[in-house]
Amino acid sequence: MNIKVLAVIQTIGIFASAVVAAFAIDYLTNHLDTETLKYMFGGAVSGALAYLVYQLCLTRLQIQDSFKSAIQNLDSK
Repeated sequence: MNIKVLAVIQTIGIFASAVVAAFAIDYLTNHLDTETLKYMFGGAVSGALAYLVYQLCLTRLQIQDSFKSAIQNLDSK
């Protein structure tokens, strides 16, 4: 697929997801009370922070593994 066509498809997807997210937020704010929204937001933030810590640990371990294999390749030569 041509890279320009792929860029257009991705751009349309980004705008479509923004519109869907706006409608979802509007629906949730109109149909849920403030306390429920606070708990949902807190859960989402906690999940995002947990995912961030996971990604940091994974990246650190991948870098350590990469350094180990690079050092082993140097030692074997």
